[in-house]
Amino acid sequence: MKIFKKNVLSAMVVLGVVFAMLPLTAYADTIDENAVPSAAETMIVAPETQYDDALVGTTSLLRALYIPTSYWNLASSSYSATLAQVTNVGRLYTNYYFSTNSSSRIYVDYNVSALGGGSGMTIGCYDITSGSVATTFSVTGITTSAFKTGSMYFYNLNANHMYAIYFIATEHNVSLHGTATVRH
Repeated sequence: MKIFKKNVLSAMVVLGVVFAMLPLTAYADTIDENAVPSAAETMIVAPETQYDDALVGTTSLLRALYIPTSYWNLASSSYSATLAQVTNVGRLYTNYYFSTNSSSRIYVDYNVSALGGGSGMTIGCYDITSGSVATTFSVTGITTSAFKTGSMYFYNLNANHMYAIYFIATEHNVSLHGTATVRH
């Protein structure tokens, strides 16, 4: 009986380790090898994840998992971004915030596809001034077989406020990729 209990316990431990390793996902980011930490740094705190640059003309545009702190004037030019690894783990923001047009609107065009299965996507409009989500828009039926293309706009926005746009997948274990353009 003791041997049976030990064998069952050993099997449960092995199965627990195997199942614990299954959901792990690996991600990569570039490292600046020229950056050397100072001697005063005793603990290294990882910065917010930055996604790869999207080169649009001669302008490099970043997207990030945090609320942007830089302004982009949509009246001068539209903002284009490459969407990569859009999951349901966190909101993927453009790296800039925007003001509305004269009709209190911000337009978003999207062209996305899914990796790992079908999904939906939420496009959100975050009010930087009030510190809360102003409104969201749902896109459904995004598949692995073709890109889903569409245009939408946020309206009745406060013309005196600034807004950030974010993207998030609605399904687990799915990654969306494609492009988006924010415009007036």
